[in-house]
Amino acid sequence: MPSKNPFKIGDVWYIRYDLPRGADGKRKQKKKACPGMNEKRAKQALRDMLTAIHKNEYTIDDNQTVGDYMLSWLGQWKSQVAVTTLETYGYAVHKQIIPCLGNILLNNLKPISIQQMYDKLLDQGLSPKTIKNVHGVLHKALEQAVKMQFITKNSAAAVSPPRYIRKEANTLHKPNLGEFIEAVDKSSFRVPILIALATGMRRGEVLGLRWDDVDFDRNIIIVRRSIAQITGQVLEKETKNGKPRGIRFPKCLNPVLVKHMQIQMGKGIYSPEGWICAREDGRVQTPKTFGCVFYKLKTKYNFDFTLHGLRHTQASMLADAHIPTKVISERLGHADTNITDNLYIHPYPHSQSEAAEIINTLLSPYLDDPILGDPTGF
Repeated sequence: MPSKNPFKIGDVWYIRYDLPRGADGKRKQKKKACPGMNEKRAKQALRDMLTAIHKNEYTIDDNQTVGDYMLSWLGQWKSQVAVTTLETYGYAVHKQIIPCLGNILLNNLKPISIQQMYDKLLDQGLSPKTIKNVHGVLHKALEQAVKMQFITKNSAAAVSPPRYIRKEANTLHKPNLGEFIEAVDKSSFRVPILIALATGMRRGEVLGLRWDDVDFDRNIIIVRRSIAQITGQVLEKETKNGKPRGIRFPKCLNPVLVKHMQIQMGKGIYSPEGWICAREDGRVQTPKTFGCVFYKLKTKYNFDFTLHGLRHTQASMLADAHIPTKVISERLGHADTNITDNLYIHPYPHSQSEAAEIINTLLSPYLDDPILGDPTGF
C-alpha cells in the first residue's frame, strides 16, 4: 500500500482514510478515486472527508456511475500498458461499455445488465470474439473496483459472453510454396513477406528490423522491437514478451537481404541503423499498409491464408519435421530466452540451426534469384 496520501495510480489521484468503526470495533479503511483532481484538490478532498467522519457526517459515495468509474480506471493504465493495449481498452470502454452501462450507478450494476449489453452487441452485429474482448476489459475493471472497495462483488464474473470458438489458422502448404513465392516476386513487399515466411516473425517485428539487427556471417536476426500503429500514430515498441530474441534464418534469405541492401544503397536510403523494410524516403513501412498489400495479394491469387498465417506456416513446417516444441516456441517468441547467453556467450543450440536448415531446404529452390519486386506493384 502506498505510504503517501493522497497517492497516484496512473494519471488519477486517490485518497485513503479510515471509516467509522463498526459494531465489531474493527478498523476499516477505504480508498477513493479523485478523477479530474490534481494533488492539491485531492488533499482538500481528503481533509473534507476526515472532517465529515469526525463530525459523524460520513456517507458512502453512491453517486459514481459505471461510466465515471470506467474513465477513471482507463486513466490508470496510460503509463502501465502498451499504447496498442490502451487503445483496445479505450475502444471497448468508449464504444461499447459506456454507451450501454455508463449511466448505471456502479453500486447498482447487476449481472443482468451486463448480459443485456452482450445480447445488444450481438444483435448489432459484433462478433463473439469482439464481445469476449469487451467482457475481458469490463471484468478486469470491476475486479479492480472490488480491490479498491468501491463495490463488494464483480458482477461480470457471473456472466458469460457469447461462445467463441477459435478457428484454426490456414497455412501455406509445401506443394504451394513455389506458386506463392512466384506471386510475391513482383511485389514491393517481397522482402518483408519472405522474411515473415522464412522466420515466422510477427508483422510488426518484421517491419521493426534494422540492418544492424542482422548478422550476415552467422545468418542470425535479432528481434529487438516491433512497429505498432494506432490512430494517427506509428511507433516503436518492445517485443511482445519484452525481451529480444535471436532467430537463425535460412541461408537462401541471405542473398535476398544483400541484394535488397544494395538497392537501398543505390537509392541513398541505406544506413546500418536504417529500416530494412523502408519506404522510398527511408521511413518505416506501416503495419496497416503491409496488411492491406498482403490482403490484395491474397485476393488476387485466391490464397486461403492471412499474413499472420505465414507465422503458423513456419510452426507447421518445423513441427512436421519433428523440431521440438520448445525450439519452435523460442523461434516464434513464445518462450523466455536469454539472448545474451545464446548469442554472445555460447553458440546457438544445434536445434536452431536444424530448424533454419529445414526452412532453407523448403525455400531455396524458389529463391535462387534474389530480385526485388517492382516497387509500383503490390
